[in-house]
Amino acid sequence: MTNHACFKGRVAHKVSAAFCVSAAAGLVGIVVFCLLSPVAVIGQCSRSVEPKPTSPSLTRHDYSFREERLRTAIDAIAKDARINAVYHVSSLGSVDSVQANFEASNMTAPAALDFILSGHSLRSIQIGGRTIMVVGAGYGPGASVPVETLVAKSGTNRLSEEAGQSADQPRTTDFRFKGMSLYAALQAIAQGAHVNLVYDPALDALVKGTTFSVELRDVTPGQALEFILKAYDWTYAQIDGNSIKISAGKNPPALSVDEMLRSGGSR
Repeated sequence: MTNHACFKGRVAHKVSAAFCVSAAAGLVGIVVFCLLSPVAVIGQCSRSVEPKPTSPSLTRHDYSFREERLRTAIDAIAKDARINAVYHVSSLGSVDSVQANFEASNMTAPAALDFILSGHSLRSIQIGGRTIMVVGAGYGPGASVPVETLVAKSGTNRLSEEAGQSADQPRTTDFRFKGMSLYAALQAIAQGAHVNLVYDPALDALVKGTTFSVELRDVTPGQALEFILKAYDWTYAQIDGNSIKISAGKNPPALSVDEMLRSGGSR
């Protein structure tokens, strides 16, 4: 006769455990006993099951980062949360130099992201449907939005946006730049948006001398351009149908880049 015992448990907001003991005896067959609390049920095992998350972004994960660059840890968690993270210049001193030591068990990615940001005196500002800008403690404008709240709202908003999309709206794509010139990254995005970029002379040296990294998923080229400009406190203005001038300034234009390009033909 052989005996087998199995234990399965989960520690989170709920704690559930099931002990299953099976016994097989010769030709008699197999009898399964499942012990749930003090009550024994023969032939059937009933156990509580956590409801499945309504969004893949809310799947629970275990995280462990040891002496990992903070930016790398944030990017990994943001990818699980299915959101984009753009880094404002006020955060670069932390995300690129601090080594993160972070462990979390059975936590959703949005909750983990909120936790690791607050633990390093950083916060997030929503700048797109599923895009946050990580800012330093001294950054002034913009209300912080918990990533959990952003993810919860974005699911409903995305369905509404998709239902109202028209054929002339630009396609979304992914952009990934790692350790490349900011100028080269902006030019690559501009090519995808079919727009010409003109830089204020005061920014020319900075644009060409800055090394840049970002990963953006499911965004239009126009959105990618706006997100990056916001990270450097730069703004833009349309100077003709498909040409945009980039200059220093935080005041956003009345029209988005995508809207400017759509209206360019009527100017």
